[in-house]
Amino acid sequence: MFSVWNIKRFIAGIGFVSRYCTAAKCPELKLQYRVIPEDCYNAVMKHLRQNYFVDEPISKSVRLYKYGTTHKEVEKLCLQVLKKNLSIMATNERDELAGVILNSPLTRDDFKKAKWELESNRDETFKKILNFFYSFNLKTDIFNYFKVNKIFNANIVSVDGNFRGKGVSKSLLKYSEELAKENGFEIMKAEATGIFSQKIFKIAGFKLFQEQFYNRYVDEHDEPILPVELPDTKMQLLYKLIK
Repeated sequence: MFSVWNIKRFIAGIGFVSRYCTAAKCPELKLQYRVIPEDCYNAVMKHLRQNYFVDEPISKSVRLYKYGTTHKEVEKLCLQVLKKNLSIMATNERDELAGVILNSPLTRDDFKKAKWELESNRDETFKKILNFFYSFNLKTDIFNYFKVNKIFNANIVSVDGNFRGKGVSKSLLKYSEELAKENGFEIMKAEATGIFSQKIFKIAGFKLFQEQFYNRYVDEHDEPILPVELPDTKMQLLYKLIK
């Protein structure tokens, strides 16, 4: 699928993967895949506002975002992930952003931090989402199951509407797996919140670890806390061993 594989090193010792490929479904689409540098953070955040945040099923269910708007707490977390230097962007020959995948290392200690962020957050709408993810991960305990201390976490996969259906997500995941191996990870994981992202991860070789149906995550009155609309019915925790 990929015509050339080149690994370069970015300044200041930051890994910078510069790889060009031609998507099999679209021969004229030539994209460059590279670790996201700091001077591209603003462009990535703009992309997420216009694509991922407005399309993601859980965010839509509580109306967290409107097209092009911002949410300070969400973007703060995204920037923290970007600064880990494990996220990858895809751009075409005109430097247009085709897609991104936001990756980060995840350790057992991160659950303590997540609990603190949950308890200290004052945004009740966003708190619903944080609590959902926190309780789900606490219940699944993937670290203990696989006897590992760190996991390569694929937080967000987002493709611009003009580039969808052309294999960009698959390529972003492939290059992320290579990056994970280069950094000594043995397992990748992702929480896929919709049927389309679940399909993408499974095509990339991810397997189901655990899942949570949205209509079974309810309050004291038996009402869904996150009223996610069909066709999305559940969140899946997916994993891939990459030893």
